[in-house]
Order: sequence, then structure tokens, then C-alpha cells
Amino acid sequence: MAYLSDIFAKMGVEGAVITPQQQGEATVLRVEGEKAGTLIGRRGETMEALSYLASLVANRAGGDYLKLGLDVAGYRSKREGDLAALARRIAARALKTGRSQELEPMNPYERRIIHSAVSAVEGVHSESRGEGADRRVVIYPDNPAPRAPRKGRGGRPGQNRGRGGRGPRAPRTPEREFADKPRTGEGPTAPRRTESINDAEGFALYGKIEL
Repeated sequence: MAYLSDIFAKMGVEGAVITPQQQGEATVLRVEGEKAGTLIGRRGETMEALSYLASLVANRAGGDYLKLGLDVAGYRSKREGDLAALARRIAARALKTGRSQELEPMNPYERRIIHSAVSAVEGVHSESRGEGADRRVVIYPDNPAPRAPRKGRGGRPGQNRGRGGRGPRAPRTPEREFADKPRTGEGPTAPRRTESINDAEGFALYGKIEL
């Protein structure tokens, strides 16, 4: 504890009170004092680094390994509770949907808490993925849901009108006639005054234009 008190003082935290408490197989050093928040750091990273240094010093003499941890101003216990609740909630979602769930990037201390909480939930497992600051926990269901078949452009599974599918559709409109096409027979003749004109003559029944 003298080692930690010296480090705390060099970090600007004078007169910090360190109280050891047994928590299972580990010894947790609870730290209270003015400006103790400085010892926590961003998301507990400074606290974890100090805990690691204290563990190295405590175990350098050999003998039985001493599991040591720091809890500054109650941060560890609160953070562990929050992360454990988050892990259980995301694990329940993975079980319900049958799909893996990816959490936000976390530091090693936070990932350990998530893994520990997930290991207590039946039907799911977890692993860390990514590198460096992007490393995160992914929770997987033990019995994942089958993937739905991919849909083609036509909206039906496996249907693809592109390459390897159906060929291009035939045009629905009749071929247009252009003036440069050769004409067959004689040109049109004007009807006589007494002759009636049937505009629909010469067109098939299904050739009507519907609006």
C-alpha cells in the first residue's frame, strides 16, 4: 500500500485512504480521497493500469499468487454491475433473434467483465474480435437461426434476371414502320364521298389501346 500511496502522491492525489477487502479469491484495494477521480481515468483505464502495477509488486517475491485489484471511489463495483447487466441483456437478444450481437469497442478490463457475465448465460458464448482500440466483444447464440435465401431483382428467392437468368423480354409494342422502308403495292387512295371509313378495320381485337 505504501507503493501505491507514493504513486498517488506523484499523480497529485494526496492523503488517499486505501482499505483492503477480500472479495472471493481476490483482494480489492478500495481507494477513497480528494481528487480520487484522477486515479480512474477514461473508462477505468488508469485504475486498471495501477492495479496491474500493484499486482506485479505484490507478487514479485514469489510464493502463492495474489489476485489484486483496485476500486477507486466505488467505480469498479458500479462499472462491473452496469457491464454485467448489459451483457445479460445483449445475450438475451442473441437468444431471441438467433443472431450474433456486436458490442461497442471496449478496453481489456471491460471485455473481461462482459465475457464473465456471458459465460453464466446458457445458450450463448462470446469472443473478442478486432484489433487495438477497435477490439470488441461479439456474443453468439449456440443455435443460430438459419439465414434466409437471397432475393433476386424479381423479388423471388433465387430469381435473377441478370446474367445467367432469363433473357431480355420481347418488346410489347409492335415494330414501328419508318418512311425509309420499301413500300409494297400501290400508295393509299382517298375514299369516295359515299364510302364509309372504319378506323378499326385491319386491327386485331387485342390490339386496342387501353388507357
